Parts: sequence; structure tokens; C-alpha cells
Amino acid sequence: MSKVLQINQKYIIIIVYNEFAVDKLFGFKVIIMNLRRKYTVFVILLLTVPCIAMLVFSGLFLRDVYENIRYEQLNKCTTIIANELNNYFVQIAQNGQRLSSNEELKEYLLSGSTDVDITVDTQYYLENFVDTTDDIIHVSLYDKAGKLMPVSTNYVDADYLKVTVDTINNDVEKNYGFSNLNKYKLTQQSSDVFTYVNKIYSGDEVIGYVIQYYGLGKFEEIIKNFDGISAEEIAIIDSDGSLIREPFNKVEKYMSLALYNSAADKIERTIGGNELDNAEYSYDYEKYIMTASTVKSTQNASGASWAVVTITSEASLFGNIKTFIRTYCSVVFVIMAVVGAVGVVVVAVLTKRGQDAVNAIVDFRNGNKEARCNVPDYDHGSFCGVVNYILDNNAESEERYRAIVELTDNIVFEYNIAKDVVLFSDNFNSKFSFRAKSLRFEDSFFENATVNRKDKLEFERFVERMIENDKAQGEFSFRTIYNDYAWYIVRSVAIKNLDGKIVKIIGTMIDIDRAKRREENLLKKANFDSLTNIFNRETFEISLVNEYDLSQMRKSKVAVLFIDLDDFKYYNNNFGHALGDEVLVFVADALKSVVGSYGFPGRYGGDEFVVYYGETSGSPGAGEIAENIIEVLAKGFDAKSVDRHFEIKCSIGISYFDDMSVTAESVIKDADEAMYTVKKNGKSNYCFFNKLSRNTK
Repeated sequence: MSKVLQINQKYIIIIVYNEFAVDKLFGFKVIIMNLRRKYTVFVILLLTVPCIAMLVFSGLFLRDVYENIRYEQLNKCTTIIANELNNYFVQIAQNGQRLSSNEELKEYLLSGSTDVDITVDTQYYLENFVDTTDDIIHVSLYDKAGKLMPVSTNYVDADYLKVTVDTINNDVEKNYGFSNLNKYKLTQQSSDVFTYVNKIYSGDEVIGYVIQYYGLGKFEEIIKNFDGISAEEIAIIDSDGSLIREPFNKVEKYMSLALYNSAADKIERTIGGNELDNAEYSYDYEKYIMTASTVKSTQNASGASWAVVTITSEASLFGNIKTFIRTYCSVVFVIMAVVGAVGVVVVAVLTKRGQDAVNAIVDFRNGNKEARCNVPDYDHGSFCGVVNYILDNNAESEERYRAIVELTDNIVFEYNIAKDVVLFSDNFNSKFSFRAKSLRFEDSFFENATVNRKDKLEFERFVERMIENDKAQGEFSFRTIYNDYAWYIVRSVAIKNLDGKIVKIIGTMIDIDRAKRREENLLKKANFDSLTNIFNRETFEISLVNEYDLSQMRKSKVAVLFIDLDDFKYYNNNFGHALGDEVLVFVADALKSVVGSYGFPGRYGGDEFVVYYGETSGSPGAGEIAENIIEVLAKGFDAKSVDRHFEIKCSIGISYFDDMSVTAESVIKDADEAMYTVKKNGKSNYCFFNKLSRNTK
């Protein structure tokens, strides 16, 4: 039954939140109605204010803005080219690392070129490396004395520049392995090449050198990718001042070119690793703007590095600025006119869809559960599609809710605070003769139910808690359709809106009459302790088991408190048994007062008492009850037998009856064990039983 109840509550909550979504969508009605008026004002502002502002902006600021934009474009392009070169050089360096760490090359150099197989394998490796590596032309291998090895690619036909160990080491130490643009040239190559050299080590000893030869075609490819940036010159300059630019057919010294020579100090700064800020210079009475960026991955120990330089004239940059401004303003006016026209059409369409959605929502709220927006099947992501989704989901949730309510014997109720409407499931009429005059709360079952006289005040308090709190629960005896009384658990949950205000109360009424009747029969047949007039040991254990069964429907926890009076012998030995009896009666009355309707006490033997306590989400915890017992007993009582006031102290152990496999006797024993823990640690306190100790016994 509890599982069915949980499903009921789940779908009740789903449907309530779906109704919230429908109510929120209903607010769009006002938005749709005001949209055209607001858009008219918006269009006027859109077409007039920006036009005036744009004219002022174009006349006063556009030239400076255009200048900065174009300069930033040139500067960004220069940086991108430098990064492209940087990545290219990193790739070359990685290729060199692969070659210098190759075991075949090391084995070949160490073998002294005597082993034919090693020689063939090494030559095959180098040729394959060239074939599978982009842009590389040749790879040459030198021994540690600078002698060219026969395994070098194209060894017979190639005319390699004669090198020495000193020239090789100079490239390694000065340029991190890179040569300059005009240092090497192969006979069979029509253009210059540059190289990258790596030392080959065996342990800490240099056993040879490997040199990669690259053409300058990659530089041409990188520069030509940026032909559209309106720069008159794009050049790559190495650390020695050699320059390559379009048409890429020769390498030149930049100092020999007047356009670059006039900015020599700025170029030197860039080759030295320092970036430029808005570099400008004049040549032949014409002003030039230059941007430059350092290719930092090639920076060598002496501070020299390669650089990328872009140059354009101010005349070229700003020659068409007036035409640009006129064209720009014309385009702005055209765009604004088009945007305004499109905006009018779009808002008209959206307004129509929005109105369709509002009409569907209104019809749905008025009871037409088939009401939907007319949208294409593919348009589920639109506003109307979302509205249809919410309405579909709401209708589906309602159907599920109705089906589940019909399948359960529990009574389901709902109180809509905003509408002041109280509804009950159909099975309410088969169990109660009460019929409300209207759906208003003041005429509802909660205000006019016939409740057992003993429960009437508590039921009124429950109704107040139900309306004001997130959750509420109580047990009451109502008059049924058969004119007798039956026990029900009434449980409610509050539903809040987005502002945190309670707008609905939903809940269930669960029939527990059979279990309560069994409990009452047990109470009638129970044996009471003759002195304290509370349950004796046997009756308490039987009642405890019955309360555990009821707790499954009440959704409460069964707690057992074992109470032992501290130093009870003191009263009997010093004042007689009459005082001892008064103490026991006082303790029993105090326990009944503290526990109240949440449980009952029992005398377990001698000066030992036990208490059953039904702990719920809305009641104090068992620990708090134990604190109250200790506090009430500590206030003491006035003894009649000796005409004196006595303060009573006790030790309390607490355990929970939460496992069907555990007996009432063992739960009481657990509480007794927890009580002895208190005795060992100073008395007059309470503690909970540790379940782990039970499992390890």
C-alpha cells in the first residue's frame, strides 16, 4: 500500500507543476497584446537614432577607427605568419630529433661503415625518411670529423657544400641548428635552400652529424596565403639579414633594399627579439607603415632570430577612405531598412503564433483538454511547439494520475489555495457520508468532518499545520458511511510556486482501522503494573511489536528508551520502601507526561522503565525526548511519606526497532546495553545503541 501511495503523490506533484507551467504561459497573453505597440516605438528608434549617430560617427571617428582596424589587421596577419613559421620550424626540429635519436644511424656511425647490411639499411632509412616527410629535399650524414657519409641521400649526384666540424657546430650553437637563407645551395636545385643540423650522440660522445635540406617553397606558400591583406610587401628575414619576398626567385640582403634599409633600426630590433608598436617611417616623401613579428622558436643564444615584416604605404591604406565612408553609410541605411522590414514581418508572424498559443492555453484551462497550437510537425522547438509539449505532458500526467488513483484504496485529496477548491478522489464517497455544500474550503471535510470527540482539538491543529507547513501527518477517528468510527492516517504535502508561497495542498487518507482496533484490544487485555499503573514487561513487549507493524503505515520510526534510576537504593535504605514506591510512581507519571500521545511507558522490573516512542518527521527526536525525561525527573517531587523534596536522576539508553528480523526483546536489550554505557561514563545522561556492535556479536 505504501508503494502505491508514493506513486500517487509523485503524479499528483507532476500534474501540479504542469499546471504551474500552463499558468506561467498564460502570462504571455499580455506580452503578445503589447508587442505591436512596443515594436512601433522600437522601429522608430531603430531607424532614426542610429542613422544620426552613424553620420556623426562617420564624420568624426571613422577614419581613426578604420586606421586602427587596418593596422590591427596587418599586425594580426604578421603574427599569424610568424606563428606559421614557428610551427614549421618546430616540425623541422622534431624531424631532426627523430633522425639524431635513430638507432640505425648510430649503429652505422659506430660500425665505421664496414658492414654492408648496416649501410644498406641506413641508406634505405634516410631515403624513406625523405620520401615520407613534407618539404624536405635531402638528408646528409657526416661522421664526427665532418666527413660526408655515402649513405646520404642522392650521394652520387648531389654536390653538397663542403662543410667542416666548425661550420656545423656554428649552426648548432649560433642558430639552434638552423642555417641562414643564402648559406647553402645544391647543384641540382634551382633555388636556395636552408638546413637544420643535429648532433648524434652515443652516450655523452658526439659520433656524427645529420643535416636536413629544405627548399624555400614553404615560405612562398605561407606568404601567398595572405595575398589579400592589402600589404605592399610581405617578407621573411633570417637572423643574418637575408630576405626572401615575392617573386621568391632569389635571396637578398635587406640592407641593400632602400624600402627596408630606411627602417633598418626597427628591423634590427625585431631580429633581436623585440616586437614593434605602430612602426612608421618615411621614404621618398611617402609615409610607410610597417608591422613586424619575431619568429621566436629560432631565437639563438646571441639574441638574433628570424622575423616576418609587412609594409604598406599610408596612401594605399587611406586612399579610398572617403569612398569607404560614403559606401559604409549607404550600406548602413540599407541594412537598417531591411532589418526594420524583416523585423515587422517576423514580429507579425511571432505575434500570430503567440496568439494561437494563448488561445490554446485559455481553452485548455477552460476544460478543453484537446486544445493545441497548429504548428508543423518539424516545428517542435518553437514557442507553440513548447506550449503543445507542456499541454500534452499535462494531459498525459492527468490521465496517469486518474488511473493510479482508481487503482488504490487510499483516498487522495487536493486543496487549491488560490482557487479555494477542495477535491477528493471518488472512493471518498464510498467510505464517508459527508457531502460538502460547495468546493470551498469552509464547506469541506476538513472544516466539517465528524471526528471522535477525543481527537477533535488535535484534528483542528492538524488542519492548521497542513495549510502552513511543508508536510503534516496525524491519526484520527472519523465517522464513516456506516455511522461508526474508523481510524485514518491523514498525510499532506505542500506545493509551492516559484516565489516559495504555498499554493496547493495534496495528500492521502490511509485506512488503519484494523490495526488500531487490534491495538485497542491489546490495551484492554493488557496487564498493568499494580504500583505505577503502566504496562508491565510482557504487555509492553507485545504492544511494542504491534506498534512496529503500525509504523510501516504511519511512516514513523519506533524508538525504545531504557531508563534506569541512578542510586535508587538510597531512597529505600535511608527513608524506607514507602519513599521508594513514591519515587517509582512519580517516574511513571513523568514518563507518561513527557511521551504523551507519541508513545507509552512500561515498568520493566525494579527501578527499570522502558518507553515506546513513535518518531515522525514532525515530532521531536528520541534524543530530545530523553533530554526532556532527564530534565523533568531532575525537577523532582515533594514526598508525602517523609515531607521532603527529592530530585531524581536517571541513565537512558536508546535503540530503534527498524528491522523485522529483530525481536522486541532484543531491541530492549540493545537499549539496556546503551544505558549501561551511560552508567560507565558518569550516569545522568543518555546515548544511542550502536548497530555495529549488534552485528559483531
